[in-house]
Amino acid sequence: MKAFLIALQFLSRIHLASQDVWRDEDFGRSVLFFPLVGLIIGLLLAALYGALSFILNPLGCAVLVVAFWFYLTGGLHADGYMDTADGLFSGRSRERMLEIMKDSRVGSGGVMAFVFLVLLKVTFLSQLEPKAALFSLI
Repeated sequence: MKAFLIALQFLSRIHLASQDVWRDEDFGRSVLFFPLVGLIIGLLLAALYGALSFILNPLGCAVLVVAFWFYLTGGLHADGYMDTADGLFSGRSRERMLEIMKDSRVGSGGVMAFVFLVLLKVTFLSQLEPKAALFSLI
């Protein structure tokens, strides 16, 4: 159970039990629960999409679901995506790209990549039929 709670806390803002310090062994075991946490996040997003679909058009649903997605995950995946984009779009040597990716600040390449990531998620989700959108979120 401890490994599951660590996975849930690491991959989302859902903190059922506060785990401030993790042992390497406990975190290593938590990786086994990453798919389950992903399923939980997907089910929450699908439930929100389903509820919103009764009152909003597909674009409105998509915008709110994607916003909640980033809130729920704390933007963990977006941070790594932006770091990668900063390095790859820098046009520098391999060593300098890695330095840029390790830098905690976000550059213009990362911001542009993030904007297009959000736009693509919203656009694609809004174009799906409701049942397909629910399935894709799960």
